Amino acid sequence: MFAPLRVAWRSVWPALDRAQHRLRIRRERVLTTDYEGYVVHYPALSIIGQAVASGTSWQGSLGGVTAALFEGASEPTIVEVGSNIGASLLEMKHARPDARVFCFEPSARFADLLERNVADNHLSGVVIERLLVGADDRVHDLYVNTSTASVATSDYGGHEPLGREAIRMVALDSYFDASVRIDLLKIDTDGYDMAVVAGAKRLATTYGPAIYCEFAPFLLERTDVSGESFLKLLRSLGYETIFPVLAGGQELAAPLSHRELLAAADREQYIDLVLVHDLRSDQRDALYRLLETR
Repeated sequence: MFAPLRVAWRSVWPALDRAQHRLRIRRERVLTTDYEGYVVHYPALSIIGQAVASGTSWQGSLGGVTAALFEGASEPTIVEVGSNIGASLLEMKHARPDARVFCFEPSARFADLLERNVADNHLSGVVIERLLVGADDRVHDLYVNTSTASVATSDYGGHEPLGREAIRMVALDSYFDASVRIDLLKIDTDGYDMAVVAGAKRLATTYGPAIYCEFAPFLLERTDVSGESFLKLLRSLGYETIFPVLAGGQELAAPLSHRELLAAADREQYIDLVLVHDLRSDQRDALYRLLETR
């Protein structure tokens, strides 16, 4: 008697689940919280926004690293690829209010709130571009979920998918002309990091900006890139010194070898890296001093 009902329910359940999902997103509210003196607007389902609302820094080491890298320098230029709602931007501007920051955020879900957060906090020197960043100028699919977005894959990390957007890509070497000196390149693209660096080779070798990026080999592999090949590309561009950021982006640690970095990423899945160019021994020494104070 009950078998036909079970069969019918199993056939109907996926459609009901999709409808419930769409309704949940449609009813999603934009929430507002205070963090470090800033007003932050975020989608209610965003884990980034939820972390900030709890009083937790999304990338706890970023502010200290930014301050150390530019100690004694004036008006540094920062490029942030994957700005989301601006949680990392606020950390960097808190450390260096005078920094000029170019924010690239292609997803309308997050870019709308990024613009609102920049405006409501009266942040100066911020340019927002709704562009994908990579190694070419073609249109690519961006897979958006409740908390972030990725070109690499639509399904990862337990994030709830929302759909995809077709967005034109730009290489940083094409966007910036030779007169623009970049001091820090911040990358968080959930598996597309190698393409971003590949499209910024001229900037990297000319100015040697520090690079603060996510390192998640399991996501890099979604684009047929290994963690080791990404590290080799960085080394070929002059980035020999790599400080890992462990404990969910909270703790800067002493430099590690490629083998040790791969092992750390395997343990934590996601780690961040702070890469210092061979031309910038001053930045390397500043990060060592930062470690000594902890």
